[in-house]
Amino acid sequence: MAYRANITRYLIILALVTITCAVCGYSFYYGDTFFDALYKALQLFNLGGTSPESGQCTIINITRFVAPCITIFGGVQLIYSFSRNGWRNLCLSQFRNHVVVCGYGFTGKSIVRSIKEHKRKVIVIDPIIDEPVISHNELHINKDATDIAVLTEARIKYASEIIIATGDDYINALIYRQVLKLNPDKSLSKRIRIEQLKNQDHLKKSSDGNFYCFNFSELIINSLPNVETSNIVILGLGSVGNRLVKKYKDKKIIVLEQSDTAIKMSKDECDDKKSDIYHIRTDVKGWVQSDLIENLSKYGIDFHTDPIEVFICLGGDWLGFSIAWKWARWKSDKMKINLIGTNIQKELFENIDGKEDINEIKVYNIVDDSLKCNGLIQ
Repeated sequence: MAYRANITRYLIILALVTITCAVCGYSFYYGDTFFDALYKALQLFNLGGTSPESGQCTIINITRFVAPCITIFGGVQLIYSFSRNGWRNLCLSQFRNHVVVCGYGFTGKSIVRSIKEHKRKVIVIDPIIDEPVISHNELHINKDATDIAVLTEARIKYASEIIIATGDDYINALIYRQVLKLNPDKSLSKRIRIEQLKNQDHLKKSSDGNFYCFNFSELIINSLPNVETSNIVILGLGSVGNRLVKKYKDKKIIVLEQSDTAIKMSKDECDDKKSDIYHIRTDVKGWVQSDLIENLSKYGIDFHTDPIEVFICLGGDWLGFSIAWKWARWKSDKMKINLIGTNIQKELFENIDGKEDINEIKVYNIVDDSLKCNGLIQ
């Protein structure tokens, strides 16, 4: 979209420069008045200009070729735009029982990917989409979802589910209110899922109270089974990692994290002085070093004999799986490894060495498992 806008802008600038050069050429070479020269300059764009005359000035000869090229290229762009809009409108008319996703950031993209994998149609609304998709099962609307006209364009009245996940609680709440304006009887509210981040005040329930607030990290944490062991190792202090620290704060926890800021925030929240929690600052490469387990033993955990629950929660699924696989090859019989990611697929790793170790890793897909809990996918 931005690319086509730039092309149009450059085309207009080139046309203005061509007209200016032609006007100057006709005025100085032929002595024409300004308006006569402007008329002749505009005639260069009609693809039916006069043949060049002998001895004509160079600047006019150049504009005689450039102007028709601008006309042809502009015409092609116009035809392309009309055909694309026609195809887009045709695709839009076929969407029924689809999922509308408002927001195409990290969470939105994960949601869309999971929905597509389960053969469901989806319309995405976001004002910033680099390469909008138009097809019979996925369509991107590069506009603001807080605009009622845009929500109408996304055919929300025919949608089976509406997921609002912009990454901003206030914007999420504003979109929700706009949806209800389109649906005064509030029957749509039963099909709305709203991503909730921090501020609950923005998302006070209406009188029907039927919409559902979700937070993927909370959903996956709540779905984890109870941990019987008293020893926990957490790799990564993202949204999930921090919640794990709070969930198991009554146990002995060793946290590995490469960000000083993340460690400081976690310490402030859990108060290290009152908890048996150890934060260790080390880069990701250090998490797969063979001497890591021996170095961590000084914190009172014997990795060879003590029961340990390991949680690996990183933003990158491939990185997380690689580290989990490495830990699986080190593990003792009493160590359980849990890998938490966005869309981890074990079949992608079937050809690597140590496949039997991979089978020992318990995988939690944040988005996929959460959407299953909400009945969006089977």
